Amino acid sequence: MNWARLRPRLLAVLALLLAAIGGVAAGVALDQSMWQSRHLGFLARGTAFRPPPNRHPRSELLDRLDASLDLTGEQRIRVDSVLARREADMRALRDQVRPRFDSIAGRTRTDLLQILTPEQRERFEELGRRAADHD
Repeated sequence: MNWARLRPRLLAVLALLLAAIGGVAAGVALDQSMWQSRHLGFLARGTAFRPPPNRHPRSELLDRLDASLDLTGEQRIRVDSVLARREADMRALRDQVRPRFDSIAGRTRTDLLQILTPEQRERFEELGRRAADHD
């Protein structure tokens, strides 16, 4: 093989490989950042997750189950029926537990803020803002 002809191709392959690796690394970093915001956010906010009023958790869950399990039309109808029957019970339980959860999360947040430095408090508050943006 002629090195002069092979070199541009090798450089192109190397550039594509580096771009792919960079893309994967950026994706992993973004995923970790969002995971951290979602899972630490309740502490930074001091409250439980509250879905926006325009979201419909039951239909979102049904869509995720359908996509993951390849439900038949009949199964989708039956699964939706089960979710609908249990939705009120789950909402009642969530509403019953939420004040206690918010109280514990709020006290935890207060205790954590007393430990942190002013710079860390700013970063902690940013976690809460990012989590609120993702909610």
